[in-house]
Amino acid sequence: MKLVVWSFVLAASFAQAAPSPIKLTLSIPPAKTRVIGDQIPLFWTFENTTEEALAFMWEGCCRVNGRVAMKRISGPASLPGTVRASHVGFGPGIYNSSCQHCRLARRDTELEVQAAKQGPATAHMFAKAIRLNAGRDQKLPSALDNWVLLEETGDYTLTGHYLGVHPKQKPQMPKRTKLWSDRAQSDSIKLSLLSVDDYLKEATARQNARGIQLRLQAPSQLKPFAPATLTLTLNNTAETNQTINWPGDAELWMVDPKGRRLPASRYAIGRFGPPIQLPPNQPKEVTFKIGHELLSGSAFGSYRVFMELKEKPTQLRTPSNDLQLNWNIDETTALQLITGAAERPAVGHRNPQLKLLRVYLLELAETLAQLQLPTATEKSRALLHDLQQAALLKPHQRTPGRAIINLSVSNSGAQLQDPPLLRAFASSPAPLRNQLSRIAQLRRHLGWTLVLNLRISPDTQAKTINTLIAEVKSLGSDWSAAPFTKLFNRYATAHAEIQFVQQLTGNNIARIRKVAGKAQVFHVSTGTPIDWAQALQSHLSLQVAPDISWSELRTLIEPIIGKQKLVELQIR
Repeated sequence: MKLVVWSFVLAASFAQAAPSPIKLTLSIPPAKTRVIGDQIPLFWTFENTTEEALAFMWEGCCRVNGRVAMKRISGPASLPGTVRASHVGFGPGIYNSSCQHCRLARRDTELEVQAAKQGPATAHMFAKAIRLNAGRDQKLPSALDNWVLLEETGDYTLTGHYLGVHPKQKPQMPKRTKLWSDRAQSDSIKLSLLSVDDYLKEATARQNARGIQLRLQAPSQLKPFAPATLTLTLNNTAETNQTINWPGDAELWMVDPKGRRLPASRYAIGRFGPPIQLPPNQPKEVTFKIGHELLSGSAFGSYRVFMELKEKPTQLRTPSNDLQLNWNIDETTALQLITGAAERPAVGHRNPQLKLLRVYLLELAETLAQLQLPTATEKSRALLHDLQQAALLKPHQRTPGRAIINLSVSNSGAQLQDPPLLRAFASSPAPLRNQLSRIAQLRRHLGWTLVLNLRISPDTQAKTINTLIAEVKSLGSDWSAAPFTKLFNRYATAHAEIQFVQQLTGNNIARIRKVAGKAQVFHVSTGTPIDWAQALQSHLSLQVAPDISWSELRTLIEPIIGKQKLVELQIR
């Protein structure tokens, strides 16, 4: 017996130690300095070590198959009585991860870097099937910040983990191609990162090492549709001439209050000019403009702005001084935007002022509420009124997309339930039909697609629901989406979404009607009482008589809940 158990343990240990048929290697292009906010490429190299072709799924952005374990390593311990080595590196005051003196001075604590949230990254790359021939390898690109959240300065180790084919994935490959469904782990690689704050602390030292002093001047406020002029002064402190390719050798940084770089700032300088010749000690100025488009969609507040000269094989990347640039829309600016937008088409892409107001509708709620336009045109006053009410509605659904409007429904009528919507209409009470019509008028300012969620009281008759739905449909195409409600089982562990439609799409239909005053369920095709087990073998739709109450319906369709997620319901 002992021999059998020991043999099993040995077999299991050998199985665990069996090498993966795919060898995985991570790599990052070499650079003297990496700053959080850089586009850091991370390459995954897969090598087929077998004698047959293998296929797997590559998804370098959604983190379903792959994972990057990134850990900040603490600095080496300083032994008592030892003398620290002298600084070795790029220059005094500039951190070098290969320098023991620098590592001892930093002494970072260990830190596990949080993985990026699973799901599509900013630049989504759809998964694709990869075929690796025997003995061949393939290098696949990705971005480091698609895998992990980079936030702090430190020296890090990175290890890649990859699952070839997920159980739910079906790579499109010839049938004879074998799938690699095992896991592979790479050896660790090292990466040194600087936060923006720590990078800017080295600005003077880096300018001295490169032999160029950089001085940036900019206004303190960025206003909509009024580009700000920035001036960069370059002074060559070296003994020989230097040349700067403008703007290829330079890049603008705009950093939010949380220390994150705005991606759009990488492309802020679009005009190319002749190379800038820098004789020793002869400062030269370069001016360029930036517009509010770089910050459109970003939160109001103060942003740090600086320029940098990019790294070259023999030269360090070098930042300038940093400045504070405030981004906000005050009352005066909002008034100008409204006046200008009122004279243009009410379509966002043809009306940039209106588009900007819509983007910041929630942030401008208080500003809009205080605005008064007694001498403005009728169009301007009407637009202001629309934006003021739209700003009150905005908290209900802050992002563009599907907006669910909840209605409480009973035999006595229906009314709005959501607090932001009730507050928006508190100053001017109106019938529900008028309120829904008004929401439809304002939805373009909000970016909403409207759909109703009916919260129905138990004694409500089906005919009451049908009358309400017909009235909503008569308001126009903005309310064309089918209203719905959710039914949960008695334990609230499963639910079904009931969609109220005017025409059923399927042929498998259950009819709910009263026989001798009692609600019963029949199968439409046979006219016999329904057999739930058989009926639910295919998608089932419901047809309900107008005299059925919601509580009767709710009791009768209990077997559907948890078996079918979406149920079409027609009242007739």
